[in-house]
Amino acid sequence: PHGGGDGEPHAATRRSPHLSQSLLISPQEMENRMRDTLQSIYFGKTKSVVNGLYQSGGAEANKKKDMLAQALMAEMGKRNAD
Repeated sequence: PHGGGDGEPHAATRRSPHLSQSLLISPQEMENRMRDTLQSIYFGKTKSVVNGLYQSGGAEANKKKDMLAQALMAEMGKRNAD
């Protein structure tokens, strides 16, 4: 199990301390990474969509206000001319 008959340990066994440090991640650390990824992708996209909806609704309302202001100014101009 430990390599050939030369008494040399198997290559994977020799590197196991290094591999265990770099490849083995605690379940808590993996959970934290997954949670951070989920938060940045899902909630970030949700925030972006909601902000876009607010901006488009705000732009529509501003457009209506501008049209109403123009109509009001035109009506006032007519009354002043009479």
